[in-house]
Amino acid sequence: MILSIDVSDPKIVKLNLLAQHKIFSHFFECEKNLSEKLALEIEKFLKKEKFKFNSLKKIEVASSHGHFSRIRTAVSTANALNFGLGLKQKLILPSYDKAPNITMAK
Repeated sequence: MILSIDVSDPKIVKLNLLAQHKIFSHFFECEKNLSEKLALEIEKFLKKEKFKFNSLKKIEVASSHGHFSRIRTAVSTANALNFGLGLKQKLILPSYDKAPNITMAK
């Protein structure tokens, strides 16, 4: 089973599961505090579809577009799950469509 996390929309997070040649989808609104909500939403999604974390074989992050911090949060969560579940997949590296816009403090 493959879990895909898509944070390209600044307000909506899309989760997809590919299991047994079927796609299950879950969307949730999240403009702030994604790091507090993402893992809980993944858990809720898996429970709703009657799957367990240990049935995951691969985790992907669709991260070519989107805000820097949302991409970092999704990639960090995916890598933590990879490590915690003992998946034999390489470290997921973030990809950004532009350089981060970091401003100096006034």
